[in-house]
Amino acid sequence: MNADEVMHLIQRYTDHTASAEEIALLESWYAERAAGGEQPLFSAEGEETDRLLADRFLAMKSRSLADIMSIPIPQKTIQMQPRKSYARWAVVAASLFFTFFSGLYFYRELIQDPLAEVHIAPADAETVLTLGDGRQILLEEASTGGLAKEAGITVTKNAEGTLVYKAAGAGAASTYHTVETHKGGGQVLVLQDGSKVYLNASSSLKFPPTFAAKGKRRVELMGEAYFEVAKDPAHPFMVSSKGQELQVLGTHFNLSAYPEDGAVKTTLLEGSVEVFPIGDAQGKAGFGQGRKGLLLKPGQQSVVTSSAAQLVNANVEEAVAWKNGYFRFNDEPIESVMKKIARWYDIEVDYAGAPTNEGLSGTISRFTDISDVLRMLEKTKVVHFKVEGRRVTVMK
Repeated sequence: MNADEVMHLIQRYTDHTASAEEIALLESWYAERAAGGEQPLFSAEGEETDRLLADRFLAMKSRSLADIMSIPIPQKTIQMQPRKSYARWAVVAASLFFTFFSGLYFYRELIQDPLAEVHIAPADAETVLTLGDGRQILLEEASTGGLAKEAGITVTKNAEGTLVYKAAGAGAASTYHTVETHKGGGQVLVLQDGSKVYLNASSSLKFPPTFAAKGKRRVELMGEAYFEVAKDPAHPFMVSSKGQELQVLGTHFNLSAYPEDGAVKTTLLEGSVEVFPIGDAQGKAGFGQGRKGLLLKPGQQSVVTSSAAQLVNANVEEAVAWKNGYFRFNDEPIESVMKKIARWYDIEVDYAGAPTNEGLSGTISRFTDISDVLRMLEKTKVVHFKVEGRRVTVMK
């Protein structure tokens, strides 16, 4: 490749528009140049440019402005000799000119990308199990194996970090356990009946250690969770959350009920579930005792607010993206997007002026640096961000 071709590939690399094949070609070029092969990749006259471009590419991979600007532009003493050295001087001058402007391009690229120096990883996970007697166990610090025994139930933590409840003998629980996740966290637990629950960040689940001798299997959720409910027609599974209750016999569904959100959303993946909105004193939003609730079919979502309850077609992939390790936004308001980001990265969010009404779309891993997430959102041209410490300001 010549200098122009390499420069073109480096520009596409920094713009995040290079294909996998182009990235592989550029990496191969750099590896060959770094190995110090006998054959120059450019002409002999461009060998110095070749070295500098390789150094610039290495610096861009580390995204360090200090590294990029520390690479010197070569200074050469040029002896002017009639007829013999003019061509050589022209090549060196062109090399210096090209190197200077390639450095200027990379400098401007970083100056125009204030997120280049932002590094905020997902918050450190912290999950607390509170037992019926008030004892608390920090699950990240607990060893694998038995954690507690209570009311005929053993509580263990397996090698994957899942909390497992199993019957160890006769007993009936009159107390409740609570699992609470903090920002950046999550927890999987298997209840005594075999139902599996995936808790999202900043969420809590309150439940009896055993469902024995109870007519209904009742739990309480604050935040968001994905449920895989074990089938037991004789004992319906009930979930109470902000503004609603739901009942299932055996099904897979996602329930989002964060206190700060304006609506409670239940998304059904398989089986059936019936949602009963809880109205205010005048019963505006709710269904009184004896009335039917909202019966969901797979692929549907119930949306319950303080003043209304409705069924809509669900974007199932978006609803369960968090469980699969992704942020997935589909024409979503910026305030909703930033709430999800704040719960995961433990940041504070401010707005410079009124938030935009335009929806944002995009998909990205939840396990990447926040700068990658914000940069993805900026590509929509709808919003921009300023980051100071753990405070993120949203700007139009």
